[in-house]
Amino acid sequence: MIAEEERCDELHEIVKQVCRNRIVLIPSGQFPPPGVDEPEVLDCGFGNGVWIDDLLGVQEYEDCKVVGVDIYLGNRDDDEDDDDDDDDDGNNDGVQEFERKRWNLNAPFRADPSPSQLKREQFDLVNSRFLAEGINADRWPTYIRELKKLLKPGGWLQMVELELVFQSDNGRLAPNASEPLYVWSEWYRHAMTQRNKNPRVGQLLGQYLQTEGFDNVWSGPQRLEIGRWNSAFSNIDIRANVSKTLETVLLWPCAGAPAGQRPLMSLELYRAMVQNAQAQLQNDSLRLYYQV
Repeated sequence: MIAEEERCDELHEIVKQVCRNRIVLIPSGQFPPPGVDEPEVLDCGFGNGVWIDDLLGVQEYEDCKVVGVDIYLGNRDDDEDDDDDDDDDGNNDGVQEFERKRWNLNAPFRADPSPSQLKREQFDLVNSRFLAEGINADRWPTYIRELKKLLKPGGWLQMVELELVFQSDNGRLAPNASEPLYVWSEWYRHAMTQRNKNPRVGQLLGQYLQTEGFDNVWSGPQRLEIGRWNSAFSNIDIRANVSKTLETVLLWPCAGAPAGQRPLMSLELYRAMVQNAQAQLQNDSLRLYYQV
């Protein structure tokens, strides 16, 4: 669990650098709103709280009131977990104070019976990122619709999702079964689809936002270039982070299974697939990248 949290923290730093160290991605001068002393912010999928920590660490945003909703796939009310959350506080050194909430993001927010239920037109900014492996494929339109209702008039929604399809800048990574990274990506696509997730939902976010009536919509990919051919990053090893991703993201979907069901592949085959993909990841001549 600790290793997975570290991987996600590193990924946050990588994406932040791609976005030129911007925490808030909306146009300059639009946030905080003029005349609002304590803007209200919702972070969906807060995990370790690293995005919130960065937000509140910027002088311009230090007065924000933040609610963090961590994705939770159980059936209990979120208030039942308050004691557990309090126990965890000692393990989050450096994370700024914010209101923690746990909710199954595949369920409507209005179904939340707890006293901390999110209110209509409550937030000036909503941040949603790295949820493709948790939110069901058919949930995305209604999820975005509900986020819009939580925004104050004139509020902003920013969304970031990864697309774990590996490509090469020079075209040398062929889309066939002889390429280990292509094989890994295909298994990722298959496992996600089988679990009712959309591995390429990032491509659809702009369309969903427009359909739900958002104004001033901008969407598009940014490259995360892997290896020594990438000169944009000086303090984050993207290749090491991707290597961890190759190992951990598909472990349960491919090699695990609920009781009474067979896994998609044996643990031995899974390890071999990952090791082959990790080895190809070291080939700088391929000029590899993936997109966010």
